[in-house]
Amino acid sequence: MVRRLIFLVPDAGYFLGHRLALAKAARAAGWEVEVATAPNARQAEIAALGFVVHSLPFRRHGRNLLGAFLSLAAIWRLYRTRRPDLVHHVTLKAVVLGGLAGRLARVPAMVHAVTGLGYLFTAESWDWRLLRWPVKLAVCLATPAQARLLTEHSGDRALLAWTPGLRARARVIDGSGVDTESFAPAPLPKGPTRFLLASRLLKSKGIESYAAAAAELRAAGVRAEFLLAGDLDSGHPDGLERALLERWESMGTIEWVGYCADMPSLLASVHAVVLPSAYGEGIPRCLLEGASVGRALIASELPGCRAIAQDKRNGFIVPSGNIPALAAAMGKLAGDKDLLAQFGKASRDLVLERFSDAQITAATLEVYREIT
Repeated sequence: MVRRLIFLVPDAGYFLGHRLALAKAARAAGWEVEVATAPNARQAEIAALGFVVHSLPFRRHGRNLLGAFLSLAAIWRLYRTRRPDLVHHVTLKAVVLGGLAGRLARVPAMVHAVTGLGYLFTAESWDWRLLRWPVKLAVCLATPAQARLLTEHSGDRALLAWTPGLRARARVIDGSGVDTESFAPAPLPKGPTRFLLASRLLKSKGIESYAAAAAELRAAGVRAEFLLAGDLDSGHPDGLERALLERWESMGTIEWVGYCADMPSLLASVHAVVLPSAYGEGIPRCLLEGASVGRALIASELPGCRAIAQDKRNGFIVPSGNIPALAAAMGKLAGDKDLLAQFGKASRDLVLERFSDAQITAATLEVYREIT
């Protein structure tokens, strides 16, 4: 008898970038795999790979209660109709809404993958802070005995698994993995040292600190280039404005390359990857991919960043928001090809030790076997 697995992921692009390898492995293991996301042009790419695709009313961010209820109802209808044997929810919002819908629909087994706690657990305004305990309670209610809560590092596990029962059902799996063949080691490019920050364009990702540190280094005469890759996220309360990015470009502070569909080539064209984030990160994808290509890393002290960016082993750790420290770290790498090569090799070695697609997929499939 064929068993049915449904992935619930808010964004089709996120599924393609973070869970495709797992979905293919699950299909190879005998699962009939379906994918539910918000309507998006990239759903066609998922369907072309042979997966059944469902469209659901689902916003990646926002606090509209009516919208959340409509999403929950649509997920419940999908689960009641398709009768999955297992559902895999990806991102905190999908965990809450999908987990509650799964309990109501009596789904036999669920995996809740929290890929970072996001803006909700880092915002300082009272209205966002007020939501934290209701969300933690909802995660608890959404995680019955035949469910497992997956976090990407122990810090998030400690925050979310706040009851003995939930702690018993919680597992730590090191991120979403990286395709070490597509993101193969590349020789360091010639020319001035090029730094890259690639992320969603949110203030809490440390982009303003990156721009300020770049300006400081340029003023000091350091020969380097500073790239920024990513899309505007205008609907997010923490999103950067286009006018600010254009001002930085006009001043020569950074080069904004926008969304990049070919990350292996972009990473091969730079010397180091930077993420001075204060956001609620899991294990950041840009750092994993940069490490796999063999690049030095500079990141903030967040637990998810420190998992892949290890101070003085494959890069530098700096306090988030500390512009002088960030500038000093980039300054140490600028022009030092030997140090860049040393850190780059250590980055690649670390990915092969812990973070490859094969390792993360095997660990997740073991969780599937545990509960089905």
